[in-house]
Amino acid sequence: MLCGRSVAGAYVTGSPQGRAELVNIRYELTIFHPGPDYAREITLSSPSNGLSNVSTTPVLKWNLSCEVENIDLRIARDPAFAEVVILIPQDTNTGPVNILSINTTYFWQVRVRNTGSIGTYTPAWSFSTTPVGISSIKSILPEKFELLQNYPNPFNPKTRIKFDVPKTSSVTIKIIDLSGKEVMTIVNSVFEAGSYEALIDAANLASGTYFCRMESADFLKTRKIVLIK
Repeated sequence: MLCGRSVAGAYVTGSPQGRAELVNIRYELTIFHPGPDYAREITLSSPSNGLSNVSTTPVLKWNLSCEVENIDLRIARDPAFAEVVILIPQDTNTGPVNILSINTTYFWQVRVRNTGSIGTYTPAWSFSTTPVGISSIKSILPEKFELLQNYPNPFNPKTRIKFDVPKTSSVTIKIIDLSGKEVMTIVNSVFEAGSYEALIDAANLASGTYFCRMESADFLKTRKIVLIK
């Protein structure tokens, strides 16, 4: 049944003689009312609300509980949608988006648009795009957390380090000097399950031995890295 579509007809009743008669009583059955109720028929699905490290060419998904003619998708850099960067009419339950800016938080929502009726937008969800220097490198999901050895090592002044995330998790990767002081944060975000590679640029650090530490809720691992300038 189409969201927002009204169906009109006539009421049929029986006459005293047992015949069915069409009497002049009209009715209108609204299958779904326009306005705020529309938001109950459409829910956002992915990327999950507040997710970090989303691709700059994401596919946004939502769920529908009835048929619709069109969906309006809008994306903004602020929760009030004062600065809408994308407004796309869609006719499916997914919205592929052209390239977005890196390391940016976006807010998005959708609404139903049918002939003669337009719904209100759903509550907004947010996501943040991948910062510079972090990329997804495998399509096969890892089975466990892992922090691999950086390469090259020793390095000057840049190196790359790979890490695996088996489930959506908050992950930090930091550089620690020999005294135990944190001198650089490489990663501090929520990641979907996947394998990633992070760039370490140590141009502002002095030559020496450091430790690269990855930490999540149930994982902690450290790798020794050597910077030679």
